[in-house]
This record gives sequence, structure tokens and C-alpha cells, in this order.
Amino acid sequence: MLVRSRLPLFLCLALPLAPAVAADPACIDADRAGAAIVQLAPISAGSEELVRLGLSEGVSGESVYLLTRQMMLLERVHRVLVDRDGCDVQQDALGRDLSIMKRVFVAFTDGDPELHIEAMKSEQSQALLAELNAQVAKLDEQL
Repeated sequence: MLVRSRLPLFLCLALPLAPAVAADPACIDADRAGAAIVQLAPISAGSEELVRLGLSEGVSGESVYLLTRQMMLLERVHRVLVDRDGCDVQQDALGRDLSIMKRVFVAFTDGDPELHIEAMKSEQSQALLAELNAQVAKLDEQL
């Protein structure tokens, strides 16, 4: 019985000539991913501390939500770095999540009327935000 391929003939002929695809198509190699994962722990701890400081400063419920969402973004970044599957999706997800993270931390540092975020006022929270901004920028550069 003759089985017809759904691929056009020129594609069927070109398939044997196509280069082999690597078993691990990750865009981020294991060393870079491992180094980035290590950097996530202090950012996560700082984010938790920032939520605590925000609650003690009496920030709005929306601000508390945004601060806790930062931890969800960190978890997604961690998951992408651990899985390291799907090159394009991986880079898009990391870029998007890190961009959101940076924008929100900067908004809590300086205030952002567009995002309806007031700057956190205490010296302790501002110092922590400066540290978090630097850590996220370093993580972004590494990836």
C-alpha cells in the first residue's frame, strides 16, 4: 500500500538534507540558567520583605497585590530557567516578565501615575528597592 505524504515533494526531498536538531534546544545554556537561578533567591527574599514593609507603611491593597505579583513573576522566571524549553517562547517570557518586574520596582521607587503606584516612603523600603532594581538589572543583563 502506498502512503502519500502531506508534505510537498520538494520538502520531502529536502528532509534528509536538513541538519539534525540538538536534543536540548535551549537558548539559555545550563551554566547561565544555573547562575541566574541562584540570583533569584535574594530577589525573592527582598520581594517578600518589600511586601512586609508595604503592609507596615499602609500601602493600598492594589499596591500589595502588585508587590506579591512580583513573586509570581519570579516563580515564572524560575520555571522557564529550569525547563529551558522552546527557544522563542523562553526568550519572550523572560523578557516580558523581567521587563514587568523592573517597571514595577521602579514605580515603587519613584512613583508612577500611569500605573497608579505611589512611591514607597520609608528609607528602608527605598534602600531595598534600590537593591532589588540593581539585582533585577544584573539578572536581565545575564540572560
